[in-house]
Amino acid sequence: MYKVAVVTNIIYDTDGLGKNAGGGAVVTSKLIHQLNNIQDIDLTVFAFIDKSTVKPSFKYRIISGKSINEIISNIDEVIKNENFDFVITANIFNLYKNNMLQAHSFIERCKRCNKLIYALKLFLSKEKIKFEKDIYKNLSSQNNFIAMSETVKKDYCSNFNINPDNVRVVYPGCNQAYKELPLFEKKTIPTLGIVANSSINKGGHLFILSMGLLKLSGKKFNIKMIAPKYEKDIVMNFIVNLFNLKNNLEILPKLSDMSDFYKNIDFLVLPSYNEAFGLVVIEAGAYGKPSVISSSAGVSEIINKENGFVFNIKSFKDYIKTLKSVIDLYQENYDLYLKYCENIFELSKKYTWENFAENILNMEKESNKYV
Repeated sequence: MYKVAVVTNIIYDTDGLGKNAGGGAVVTSKLIHQLNNIQDIDLTVFAFIDKSTVKPSFKYRIISGKSINEIISNIDEVIKNENFDFVITANIFNLYKNNMLQAHSFIERCKRCNKLIYALKLFLSKEKIKFEKDIYKNLSSQNNFIAMSETVKKDYCSNFNINPDNVRVVYPGCNQAYKELPLFEKKTIPTLGIVANSSINKGGHLFILSMGLLKLSGKKFNIKMIAPKYEKDIVMNFIVNLFNLKNNLEILPKLSDMSDFYKNIDFLVLPSYNEAFGLVVIEAGAYGKPSVISSSAGVSEIINKENGFVFNIKSFKDYIKTLKSVIDLYQENYDLYLKYCENIFELSKKYTWENFAENILNMEKESNKYV
């Protein structure tokens, strides 16, 4: 039996997610449940806070302390006494064993903006940046990392002087929606879907602006946009009204079940400026739906010209051109569109949550620590 510990900040309900859980919580939850399902793994989850209303299926312990350092010290003592073979750390504000890097650093998010916005964000984020720098200033050869993409690895290695040899890239997974790709019925016009939150970082405003310009050029399409803050977003509403997009646009709230969303779109669009990976791309792929992806998203590293569309995040012209090309593809060469659907569906099968957990365990095999 191989003893594995996962150290995280919060224990949520059985599904592992809170009401406001983001991608990092999803990845941590899926990893925990997959490890718990492996027969020769004895798993214990350590956390600081218990928010579960239903007892999770995995073993867990809540460790208390007056500070994060004291909590880590207390966890470390338990782990040493119980002889855990492998320890994974996720979503805590400290360095411990095999630390999962699931989001871009604050300094990197600032660097990716233009000079004016960079200066503003640098000022607004100075406390967060200092906090993050303090975490990584005492690195040792014992600090190992699991990055969700090569772009995240590059971020932390360049901004915090982490040795690249100490960082392994393991791409996250998705749930498999179908065993076989379902048959699709061609619609009159394609539907493009976006999980935007209509925020600047997620690219919601630029997407709606782009679609407005394409409408002016005569392109026909529908849009499904998950944007819970849409009603309060003055800029988004202005753009929608400016280009008369109301009849083209369906606004959706935050969804706990995304299956109907994926089933009813023809392309997913991920135009984010800062995206450590982009789970929605392979989730859409599991439904056989190809994506239009920003080159800054980590998921672009596993997408090629046969299963998706990657545009240069620094070129608005390339963004418009790519959106236009997928609309034309759907209407003028539907057989080729179906080939994209087939290819992205096959790719999604390689990136399952089972494979994600196994790949992390295989890191130890390669390091000759797994016996």
